[in-house]
This record gives sequence, structure tokens and C-alpha cells, in this order.
Amino acid sequence: MITVIGTSHISPQSVESAKSVIISKKPDCVAVELCPERYHALKHGVRKPSLRFGLTTYIFSIIQQHLSHKTHIMPGAEMMAAVEAGLEVGAKVVLIDAPIGITLQKIQKVPPSRKISMILRLLFDSLKGGKATIDLNKVPSQALIDKAMIYMKRDMPEFYEILVVERNKYMHEWIKKLAADYKNIVVVVGAGHKKDLEKMIKGDKL
Repeated sequence: MITVIGTSHISPQSVESAKSVIISKKPDCVAVELCPERYHALKHGVRKPSLRFGLTTYIFSIIQQHLSHKTHIMPGAEMMAAVEAGLEVGAKVVLIDAPIGITLQKIQKVPPSRKISMILRLLFDSLKGGKATIDLNKVPSQALIDKAMIYMKRDMPEFYEILVVERNKYMHEWIKKLAADYKNIVVVVGAGHKKDLEKMIKGDKL
């Protein structure tokens, strides 16, 4: 049995959901949307935004931290909660996300004009958004997530391919490997990955 939990990276609800599902199901494996580098960074305290991987990533980090201050939950807290809950129930905890360094290097190669377009969209959306549009404390509804994915695929295709499609494929390969060794798996990923991963898993007939 494979259970996929979709989370919001700055939502208090996601932290509690990740904990409660894992503790109630007592899986023998917990797979989380983290890579070793991101796990290390979260474990040792969230780093300040850096220009190491370019201006696009720097601005995205600033926006994410700005939104996290509204909910008082640091980005990735729900993933760390899932890791802790997995260890608590004696599960094997596996980091299944693509290496963050490789993902950011791919983003660096996106044409500058496309980066500028995305940065402007992110800034505009973050300024007009907030709690007036959605409740940041909760995981968005599937309808809202679907709408966001359609918007991203249409208006930011390069970023959609790098951040969603390629990472889904990477995590799916991990899940297939884990399914060969574990009977009860809980997968904790961002809500934008949940629907497609469930389809991919169902297609495997695992």
C-alpha cells in the first residue's frame, strides 16, 4: 500500500497532517520530498537566501520566506515532521527528491527573458495574494492546485518542466524501487506533485 500526502511547505496544517498520518498508519517506509542537501540545510537551520544559484532562485527564496512569516512555519517544516514521525514509528526514512543543486543548475540555463517574466509574475502574485486569496495556513484545495499547475504549464513551461515534471519522474523512480522492498509506504510531497505521482503509481499497479 502506498499513501501519498500532499502538503503546503509553509502550512501548519501540513505539519500536523504529515505527523498524524504516519503515526496512525505506522508504515515500514516513509519517503519525503527532500534531497540530502536540503535535509542537511533544514536540520541545521534554514539558510538565508543566497545568490549562489542566481537571481531567480534568490527572489523565489525571499518570496517563500516572506509568506512563511505569515504562517510562522518555515519552508520544509512538514518534511522534517514527516522524517521525525517516520523515525518515531520505526520506519525506514528515504529522501527521494532530485538533488537541489542539479535542479537549480537547470533553472540557471533558462533564457534570461523567461526568468525575468517568471520573476515579475512571482512578485505580482505574492503582492496581490496572501490571505485575501487563499488561506496560507491550510493546504490548497485540489481544484486550486490544478488551476495553479495549468497556469504554470501554460505561462512558465520551462519552470514547469524542471520543477514539476522532471522531479515527478525522479521521485516516481524512487517509489518504484521502494515498493519492491516495503509493503506499507507513506510518501510526503508538495501538493503540486501529489496528483501526478498517484497516477504514475496507479499505472505501475504497485
